[in-house]
Amino acid sequence: MSEFTWIDFLSSQPDLQENSVSVGIGDDAAVMRVPRGHELVMSVDTSVAGVHFPKDAAPYDIGYRALAVALSDLAAMGANPCWVALSLTTPTFDSDWLAELYRGFTHTFSQYSLTLIGGDTTQGPLALSVQVYGLVPTGSALLRSGANVGDIIFVSKALGQSALALEAAKRGEQTALAKSFYTVEVEIALGQALRDFASACIDVSDGLLADLYHICKRSQCGAQIEADTVCIDKTLLEKVEAKKALEIALTHGDDYALCFTIPASRLRAWQALRAKQFPHATLYPVGKIVEGDSVFVSGIEDLNLQQSGYQHGMQSDVVSNRSTGKR
Repeated sequence: MSEFTWIDFLSSQPDLQENSVSVGIGDDAAVMRVPRGHELVMSVDTSVAGVHFPKDAAPYDIGYRALAVALSDLAAMGANPCWVALSLTTPTFDSDWLAELYRGFTHTFSQYSLTLIGGDTTQGPLALSVQVYGLVPTGSALLRSGANVGDIIFVSKALGQSALALEAAKRGEQTALAKSFYTVEVEIALGQALRDFASACIDVSDGLLADLYHICKRSQCGAQIEADTVCIDKTLLEKVEAKKALEIALTHGDDYALCFTIPASRLRAWQALRAKQFPHATLYPVGKIVEGDSVFVSGIEDLNLQQSGYQHGMQSDVVSNRSTGKR
């Protein structure tokens, strides 16, 4: 399959939301219609072989994961996903491999009625750059900058399984655990529900402490996490001792949960909506927003928090553990 054959293949695929696209694949750029009363939300995420996924990963899994992790950013903004563009760098244009990549990619975007509107292809080391576009009612996008002192911090799922899943994927295991590294669950519906309740939100891609610090930095506040309230994945607790499991849950990336803050004044209304709209979801309160500019962990001593997520320029001294007892 040549580069142009690949483009022709993509352009032949049916649009799943064609009434929102004036011009799709085949021109120099796409033209989309943004409904009145809405704003466009855009994010781009690049996945590189050997950095973000194992080099020998199956193409279906690569495509599935690449789009899912990009969509997680839209979930954190409370957006409704609409369009996606894929830029692919690949060593060779193998038709069977590309067909499987596309199958995994479309498995994800078909869940959200996305339209593939374009992208780019080039030859080189394997990497996928995925641009996702979504819509929010004007002025309703969730941001990192709205948290205030006294807000309650929530996390949308148990943390830490991603660390085990990554190791299993690296070993090439054909297990449910290894598969979970690729089949990322995106919290789109939750993000949209939070638009009327959350003061700030972020997806946990770099580790809870690192990502919570981003909220604190943008909101000009601090955060205090209670060690006993952090829900750790049961599989992780079975594999390592409790303190190490907590360290992993706090600092390992790739969980793609939502971390969000709810003002006390909206808490009762949020809990009522959660019980009605997400009756089977467990959302974990893990701490509160406080004065200051650091993220603290209370209730446990001697945590190794020097490697807090992927860092991304964040200095390691912005997080610490304020010991108030032992777990």
